[in-house]
Amino acid sequence: MERKIKKIVELILFIGWIPVAILYFFPPTTTLTPAAVNISSQKQWWVVLFNEKKIGYSYLTISPQSTGFFISDFMYLKLSTLGKIQILYSNLRAKTSKDFRIISFSFSITTPSGVNFSGKGVHKDKKLLVTLSTPAGKEEVSLNSPEPPYLPDSVYLLLNKKLLKPGKKYTFPIYDPLLGKEIIGKIKVIAEIPYRFINTVIKAYKVHFDYASTSEEAIVSPDVGILEERSSGGFVLKRVTKEEALKPAKIVNIIWSVAIPSYKKFNPEGVKSATYKLRGINLEDFDLDGGVQRLEDDILFINLAKIPETKKIKPFPGIKRYLKETPFIQTGDPHFKKIIMKNRGFTITETARNLTHWVFHYLKKVPVISVPSALEVLKMKKGDCNEHAVLLTALMRTAGIPARLAAGVVYQDGYFFYHAWVEIYLNSWVPVDPTFNQFPADVSHIRFIIGGLANQIKVLNMINRIKIKIMDYRR
Repeated sequence: MERKIKKIVELILFIGWIPVAILYFFPPTTTLTPAAVNISSQKQWWVVLFNEKKIGYSYLTISPQSTGFFISDFMYLKLSTLGKIQILYSNLRAKTSKDFRIISFSFSITTPSGVNFSGKGVHKDKKLLVTLSTPAGKEEVSLNSPEPPYLPDSVYLLLNKKLLKPGKKYTFPIYDPLLGKEIIGKIKVIAEIPYRFINTVIKAYKVHFDYASTSEEAIVSPDVGILEERSSGGFVLKRVTKEEALKPAKIVNIIWSVAIPSYKKFNPEGVKSATYKLRGINLEDFDLDGGVQRLEDDILFINLAKIPETKKIKPFPGIKRYLKETPFIQTGDPHFKKIIMKNRGFTITETARNLTHWVFHYLKKVPVISVPSALEVLKMKKGDCNEHAVLLTALMRTAGIPARLAAGVVYQDGYFFYHAWVEIYLNSWVPVDPTFNQFPADVSHIRFIIGGLANQIKVLNMINRIKIKIMDYRR
């Protein structure tokens, strides 16, 4: 759970922005079912790096209890977004069994706008009972869970000398708060390596960890525990002394740190179509094909959407999915209905256009590190692309217009920056951007992901890897 909370924090920072061959290369894995672990009370300190620059610290406290362990995990980050200093905290408290399976837990993420994402859970009667909370309300989740799942970081503590054998693979259940369900984590022991830890070289093991569409590498010592974690998003946590962890962090501009050079400048205003070459990632893992986008090998074609004056939405399979309420996208609120009444047009298209313009003018453009909730955004009256997209999606759905979140990149002054916008269904999917007041969104919007946080976590696999080249465009 601790590492999963850190994954959420990573995501918050960036979006604002057959058979025989398989058996040969992927031999069967072993389900991890170790015995109880004997660990004394300890407090581990970590330094948090991004692109090798310190941006904060973390500490993990493990305390033995009569029934197992009490775990407390805290992380502090300080960074800059568009010249504004942002400080973010995450906190986890958990009780586990002696083999580190969940008994109960609670977590919170505190951002400059306040505590806006928290949760708690307990394993009881073969169910995991979870409550997720935002300032706009709570959601209760009950999951079938015959055996309690693990906390992700705790799995490393289970890897003793007997299990740490290069080539060995293990699977284990994890509760994922983004997906609201249990998932299967996979660990592979890569190699034994020497590792310098506090002026001493010790024997350690490199381990690969896959879960929730992301991956990370860790260095684990059977004697000391976790020494280092390196995520696909460019974050590194290194075990250090308390004195080293508490040294001042550098002020890192997170937006420019992940900007993607375009290799060519162009003004997307008035461009009818554009062609891009994409490299550096597995394109099949992303939502690049469909709607106004067409992918052929590593070449992406994007056409400016033509928006018809639609008077009636034709039903399609799965339409309810894009009209329903979620924990962060509320629908049917009286405040939303009042806004829709004031912006209702003669056609569905006109209503959608009016709502897009309304969100643009209503929200003050400021960087906000948060997990945005539509009702909270309406109250705050400010935000960046995430807040704009969540609020517009909630308004569209309340108005009966199918809408979904889109995430990817957008071009600005020679670079592509991570960004979020909205796609609405006017008998075909059309991208619109309330942050830039574009209806439709211009062709520099390259969509990689459709959906909310559970899907957007895949963005972390793009950071510092994706290469985008502007091949051609037509006005």
